[in-house]
Amino acid sequence: MVEHHCDCRLWAQAVALLYQLYSILHKCTLFFLSVFIITSSLIEFSQVPVFLNHFFTVLDTETYQAIKASGFMANEFAPNEYRRTVRGDRSYAGIYFYGTNTYFEFFDAASRGPGSLGFSMLAFGVDQPGELRSLQSALADTYPLTERKISRDYNDSQIAWFDQASPSTVKATTSLGYGAWIMEYDPTFLSVWNPGASSGSGISRSAVLARYVSVLQDAPSDPCFEDIVGLTIALDPVSLQDAVDLARALGFKEQSTGNARIFTAADFVLRLQPVAEDGRGVREMTLRVHKNPDQREYRLGKSTLIFGEDDLARWTF
Repeated sequence: MVEHHCDCRLWAQAVALLYQLYSILHKCTLFFLSVFIITSSLIEFSQVPVFLNHFFTVLDTETYQAIKASGFMANEFAPNEYRRTVRGDRSYAGIYFYGTNTYFEFFDAASRGPGSLGFSMLAFGVDQPGELRSLQSALADTYPLTERKISRDYNDSQIAWFDQASPSTVKATTSLGYGAWIMEYDPTFLSVWNPGASSGSGISRSAVLARYVSVLQDAPSDPCFEDIVGLTIALDPVSLQDAVDLARALGFKEQSTGNARIFTAADFVLRLQPVAEDGRGVREMTLRVHKNPDQREYRLGKSTLIFGEDDLARWTF
């Protein structure tokens, strides 16, 4: 009887030990499975946060001139300027509207040449030094980016402005009507461009825009426009697929609604849709506004800007 009692006790101890081993192995399995899932996600989607920096679009002359001549746009809507930019590789002129982190440019189809109406380009950006290079490394095997340095004129000399990384397999052309790139401001830019201005330092979007605004004459002291939070762009099939591929490579969350592809990034929503009869390029932008003006609707040429009750405004083209 004693031997039988000892055997039962040893058996119970063995079962308890096996249960402890099972618990340890189970926890280890869950741990390594979690590490695998997280690692896989980081491989698939870059850890580098990518934001909207700005966009431009080419408007019909009627709409461009109406926006340029609008007293509201000049004096209340946003800090703005008509600017001629002379880069090391090209020059262009248009009207610019600056927000806190984002801005946009309008060009006149009459000055851009035949076939340019609706041509639009998106510039995404990073806010910390070295993030563009990290993004390139993360995407090197799946979505290679080609980098080049962009300079601009200041006091009759070309100064470093930003690094531009473009999809290696995509070439923007006016006939296709779309292009995109990712940019990182040069760390020396703000130390060289209008260095006497007190606003802005570093390479973030907000720092550069603060510097831009600080040197403007007669900028609105309490503007309506804060940032771009949504864009709807109509594209031909080739450009649409290019835009989808880039959004996926940058890890934007994707969903489909009808024939449109909707991508949600950290700070804005990008809606991509096929070209329709109403035109190509940027068809609508959604803006976060700091305040609403007394007048809620503005017709500017063939475009309409409407301020809502939700701290948002919608501008359709």
